[in-house]
Amino acid sequence: MSLFYLNEAQAETLRDWWQALDPDEKTPGKGFHVGRKDRAELRRAESLAVVRLHPAFVQLAARLAAYAGRDWQRRDTTVFALLAGLLPQVKEPSQDGRSWAHWAGQTEGERPVLSTLRFEQIQRCETEDELFQLLRRSLSLLGHRLDIVQLAEDLLAWVAEHRLHRAVDPRFTIRARWANDYYRALHHLATAPDAASQELQGESA
Repeated sequence: MSLFYLNEAQAETLRDWWQALDPDEKTPGKGFHVGRKDRAELRRAESLAVVRLHPAFVQLAARLAAYAGRDWQRRDTTVFALLAGLLPQVKEPSQDGRSWAHWAGQTEGERPVLSTLRFEQIQRCETEDELFQLLRRSLSLLGHRLDIVQLAEDLLAWVAEHRLHRAVDPRFTIRARWANDYYRALHHLATAPDAASQELQGESA
């Protein structure tokens, strides 16, 4: 997958941190002093304020900020709290480049994994706390592998667009991309080329 908001060092950091939370995938020497207990506590965290107090968040935020290529990531680590609170909800990481919205739109019988009503609630979120609350509940419903780096990219895009007001062509906003992925999966349509990623590659940081 193509990275825009993250760099390779940050992507590798996220994978290492997630694996260190998994009791079967200890990664000594990676510099993260976390484990199963931390993952369980983060999964139960009910707000970003609670996540921010957790030592596993502090470790992740410090490493991601150190590798950050964008000033706003170093100045405000709210987005890292989103990552620390939501990535532990993923049961098994993949590298398929699919968004959470794609898997949420997959059907079980005649119904999508995540209801259209709940998906639209996520689409209307206006704050990081609201996004955290709704995605936290929704990710637990997916029940399978998810690309944690793609999830992180999407969360960074959401913050950049909604709080930092980064200008993006309306066709390629994160909400438009999530809608495209969800409804294409729901209606069994072929996946469209990732025009958003192609557009972002041509922009300056």
